[in-house]
Parts: sequence; structure tokens; C-alpha cells
Amino acid sequence: MRRALEWAVCAALAMGLTSCGGAQVKGRPDPLPLLAAGKYKEARAAALVIEADGNAPPVNTAILALTFIAEPRGPGGGIDAAKALAARGGDHAALAGVEMVALTPKVPIPWDVDQSLLLVEAVLGGVGQGSYAPKPPPRAGDAGKLRELAVSLLETVSFAMSRADRPVSMDRMLDIWNGSFACLGGSLRGADAKQAWRLYRSLVSLALVLNRNEPAAELSKALLGSTVGAIEENPDISVAAKCDEASPFDELREAVRRDRDLRTRLETAVAAAAGCSRGFYAP
Repeated sequence: MRRALEWAVCAALAMGLTSCGGAQVKGRPDPLPLLAAGKYKEARAAALVIEADGNAPPVNTAILALTFIAEPRGPGGGIDAAKALAARGGDHAALAGVEMVALTPKVPIPWDVDQSLLLVEAVLGGVGQGSYAPKPPPRAGDAGKLRELAVSLLETVSFAMSRADRPVSMDRMLDIWNGSFACLGGSLRGADAKQAWRLYRSLVSLALVLNRNEPAAELSKALLGSTVGAIEENPDISVAAKCDEASPFDELREAVRRDRDLRTRLETAVAAAAGCSRGFYAP
């Protein structure tokens, strides 16, 4: 049954995204079931054969990069994963990074905080951002694809940090935030309301975690400001930001209470939501 489920997921990926591990040639092993079985070296070898064809889809590159992250090799695995992504560069690397996030449930390892952050650092490096970026830097990707990548990565970081049982280096978090913000193009405007909502949700979760751990840190303050900025730049989500059941608005308001300017900006950003009651407003 497990193998049937793996192939069902593979088929879904093929229909909705790209072919699963690339077009299969008779007798050539498919790297995805190998990855899912924890056979990382075999999955890597199979993915490399497909990469050598020169027209491998992003999901194959994602599998290749994940084989490095999944093995207990520490930062060295992140460096190799970043190189695998950067070798293709451009839009391909950005799309492969999104695929990596989507494929993590297939990898039979516990995705603890360090492992999740390593994945994010490697993906950022693959598109030329952060300390894992190879030199010379890879080709830049399309702004829209990089924006989607940044949102996916910030969701990964915020999910991991919300479950962290110990503080994470603020220097490490700053490096991740700077790389993600660069992929956002320096703007907090979503391509549509759904993407804007995802961006806000990840930012507010991450900002509140860091603010609870180190409220005086500059990054904590910067992320609180960016959370408010995301509401300001995406007025379509202002009602959801204040009143949706999934929005920790009261905690956000309390976190910015002592910053008069930020508190005023927040209240102004959600002014259109005056009088709304808690419910379901997310786009």
C-alpha cells in the first residue's frame, strides 16, 4: 500500500507540476520512490542520470538536492544541495526550490528545526542568496517565480520556528530573512490576495516567535514592521488580518504596543475592518 501511495503522489505531481523525476526510460530507475525509501545514494544516482540529459524537469533537480539535505552531513549537505540547484540557475532553480518544499513529506527523516532551516538556506543559496550561494552566482530567475519561492520558504521557516524548543541564532535567521526579502524583490506585495495572505501568515508567525524569544533584537523589530507592511501593501487582506480565526491579531497588536509609530500604522492598515467579528475571511 505504501508503494501504491508513493506512485499516487508521483502521478499527482506529474499532472499538477512536472513529470515525476523526468520522463522515464525503460529500465531507468525513478528517483522519487528511492528518495521516499531513504535510499539517498541510489536516488541521487538516478536523478543525476536524468540531469545529464539536459532537459530534466525542476522536480528531478529538487530530488537531487534533497538527497544531500536528507543525509546527516550537516552544512556540507546544504552546500552540495545549493550547488545542485545553482547548476541549472534561473527559473529552473526557483521552481526546483518550490518543489523541494513540496516534496519534504516524502523524505523519511524527522524534519526538525535545524534540518528545515538547512533546506531553506540551501534553496536560497541555489538562487544566489545567503551564505550558501556559490561563486560565481547563478543566473537570476523570474521575479514572480522568486516571489513564490520566498513565500514557500518563509512558510517553512515559520512552521519550523513555531515548533522550536530552543532559540535559534539570530545571525542565522537574519541571513535567511535577508535572502528571502531579496527574493521578494524588496516588496511585500503579493501577486494576488491568496499569496499575500500566505506571506502575512508566515511573517506574523515568525515575527511573534522571535519577539517572544528576543524582543529587543533588531530582527524581531524588523519582522514586526514587515508584518504590518504586508497588511499595508495588501489592503485586500486587511479584514482577514484583523478578524480571521487564523490571524493572531491580538498578539500582534500587543507586540507593537510600545512602538507608537508601528501601532498607529497597524491600526490604520486594518481600519477597513472596523466592527468585524472573528470568523473566516481568508482569501
